[in-house]
Amino acid sequence: MGQLAACPYLNAQVAEGTNSYFKRTDCRAFENMSGESTVSIRKYVVEGAEFRTNTTTGTAPTVTEYRRTANVANWIVYRLTDVMLMKAEAEVQLAGNVADGSTLTPEQEARYRSAFSCVSAVWKRANNKRVATTDTLVFEDYGTSRLGMENLVLEERQRELMFEGKRWFDLVRLCRREGSNTRMLDKVMQKFSENTAALRIRLSAEDALYYPYHENELKANPYLVQNPAYKNDNINTTE
Repeated sequence: MGQLAACPYLNAQVAEGTNSYFKRTDCRAFENMSGESTVSIRKYVVEGAEFRTNTTTGTAPTVTEYRRTANVANWIVYRLTDVMLMKAEAEVQLAGNVADGSTLTPEQEARYRSAFSCVSAVWKRANNKRVATTDTLVFEDYGTSRLGMENLVLEERQRELMFEGKRWFDLVRLCRREGSNTRMLDKVMQKFSENTAALRIRLSAEDALYYPYHENELKANPYLVQNPAYKNDNINTTE
């Protein structure tokens, strides 16, 4: 039986501590995926992960995963951590635009701290304190600007809700707030190693966020107009 595969960069070298998305203390990396060159998606399949490590030497942890059985299947629609991270995103937006180096008003700082508290609670639940005895998530590293806080929430939503069908909606909200696809592109282009210049040009258009109409639908309804990002005469970029 075949398996769904994820992009290798999501799971590469987690145990060694050099992955940019998951620290080696993060149970979610081991519960969600397996492998490095070929990464199998295992979310909902693994029930839990047990860490065994030598905290003195700091060597990579030995991890054992426990698979679910049919009678403990856990299919999720919404869960508490999703709602907490929704609140964090809302608090950041309600604080308004805060540029790097700006002084936060008391209201802005209160909203940022509320958002950070939600993110931190999700982060701490997922990270194994037997491996990391110090808290690596610190408010001062993020709470000085809107950009820093937005990235904090986006990255935690990606880790926590990976393979649950949330990421596209998160990125669409980002693009619509910004009026630009630039920040979205910086995040999604990591998936690609070939034709990156052509892909970046194609995906820079706002219409590229949305699917095209099937040609049969266009034939059946003359009032439908094809998404401009998928018109054949738009395909004129090369690497």
